[in-house]
Amino acid sequence: RFFCQRRCATLVRPAVEEEDLQMLDKVPYGKLRKEFQEGVESLRRQLVNICNDSPKTVGGQPIGCTSFVALMRQLVSSLNENTVLNIRGAWEAVQH
Repeated sequence: RFFCQRRCATLVRPAVEEEDLQMLDKVPYGKLRKEFQEGVESLRRQLVNICNDSPKTVGGQPIGCTSFVALMRQLVSSLNENTVLNIRGAWEAVQH
């Protein structure tokens, strides 16, 4: 109902060395594999195009790209923490 059009994207491993993978949050983006960076940039372009071509709304208010990304970050965080996301509450948090 909320995301009737879905796409799937695969990315290569961001680093070859296991040591780099273990501390991925400390590896600068520019040091990650070129193929990974290209995949991320392609995914980013797709998301921006989707936001611009088919804007979502919450409570009748349109969501811009920045708000959409913030909302998706909350969704990912909720999934990682195994909690239920309250869309209205997440939207109110994004607005402030």
